[in-house]
Amino acid sequence: MADGPIPHPGDDVLNHGLACYNLYETLDVRTMALGALEPQFRSAFCEAVGHTKWNRPDYVEPGSHQEALQKDIAALFKQKTR
Repeated sequence: MADGPIPHPGDDVLNHGLACYNLYETLDVRTMALGALEPQFRSAFCEAVGHTKWNRPDYVEPGSHQEALQKDIAALFKQKTR
């Protein structure tokens, strides 16, 4: 990394590139970390928040759909305090 390019948020899947592995602001302006890469954690998260439609394979694949999914999850976390 010392000689390579400086990473920026969203550059890769573990640096804000995936909705399921990201930081989200809560209603009380605190931060929650979501780390639901593995299927069992993804399934548990989606079920717990009542959005089983998010439990799909592309949830953990990079792509243009991640931005919309991040916005949906951000809106969800913004409704609750930490």
